Amino acid sequence: MNRAYALNRDKLKCRVCGGWLIASTPWAHRVNPYLPLNQVNRVNNLVSLHKKCFYAVNNLDQDISEFDVKAQKKIKSLREKLVFSHTRNK
Repeated sequence: MNRAYALNRDKLKCRVCGGWLIASTPWAHRVNPYLPLNQVNRVNNLVSLHKKCFYAVNNLDQDISEFDVKAQKKIKSLREKLVFSHTRNK
């Protein structure tokens, strides 16, 4: 249910590229996947993304030069949060 709320909050748009998520299945990215179980799927920890953008955020080795500059900044920002959460919770 929280994914639906996050999608509504994001106004049916990808948070990275800004494209509409109507034509395809939206992916929900957890900003910090290592939060306690009762907090990991909260709306404020979810971001709606296209499949392509989801993989760009989660695959740190992927070249993101095909994205525009604004999207690259957002991908890098989400990657930093993801790396920070991975290192913090070990």
